[in-house]
Amino acid sequence: MERQQILDAVLETTRDGFWLVSFNGFIQDVNNAYCHMSGYGRQELISSHVSDIDAHNGPKEVHERLQLIRQSGSKLFESKHLRR
Repeated sequence: MERQQILDAVLETTRDGFWLVSFNGFIQDVNNAYCHMSGYGRQELISSHVSDIDAHNGPKEVHERLQLIRQSGSKLFESKHLRR
């Protein structure tokens, strides 16, 4: 099994919700666990902006956080997401 297939299998079988976000804040992919937790379908989430589901941060705050992640390589933070 290739590395990408292994990663895909892990993300799809975990109970933790994961999504992949571009540096401009748009959701590029999401696993089934996150869809189940949020109540949104995969197609609804893909191409949505993180600020669309972030309960406390608008586009400006999300952009600033993503810039910090891009500069430092990682950033520990907590966020609260909206449910459908």
